[in-house]
Order: sequence, then structure tokens, then C-alpha cells
Amino acid sequence: MRRIIWLVMGVVVGGACVWGGLQYHIVRTRDGFTYVPKQRTSLADTYVDVREWGPMDWMRHPDLALSLSQNGHKDLVNEHTLETGLKDKLRIR
Repeated sequence: MRRIIWLVMGVVVGGACVWGGLQYHIVRTRDGFTYVPKQRTSLADTYVDVREWGPMDWMRHPDLALSLSQNGHKDLVNEHTLETGLKDKLRIR
């Protein structure tokens, strides 16, 4: 009986982790961690370390940049990136 309880607990915890990975970006910044909802349900960019990112890195991850900018973290997407065309692509005002 104990093994069944541990199995069920493992399935519940594992399912919760997968659901969280599908719904949220976990972003490592210089100030710590930030959690933002994803634009689309997927496992892409679940954990991202953006401490050393430049403009080309942001261009390769437009969904992440849009999620951050729409949730009050525009400062993480540096101004140079916003001026070089990503702003138009992401509809950032």
C-alpha cells in the first residue's frame, strides 16, 4: 500500500512540474529568478538564463521577449534590441 501512495504522489508531482513547464518561463536574471506566463503552451524556453544575452539572442526567442515585455519586465529586454527591429516584430509600444 505504501508503494502505491508513493507512486500516486510521484505522478501528481511530476504532472504538476510538466504543467508548470508548459505554462511558465523561468528566467534567470542578474537579480534572481523571474516567472512569467508563456504566450503559447509548449516546453520551449521553460528555463532560460538571460544574464549574458545580446540582441541576437533575443531575436531567436521572440516569444520569451514578448512575454517579458507584456508582464512588466521590459527592462530585461535591452533597449538596443528594441531599437533594432524586435520592437516592430513584437508589437511593443
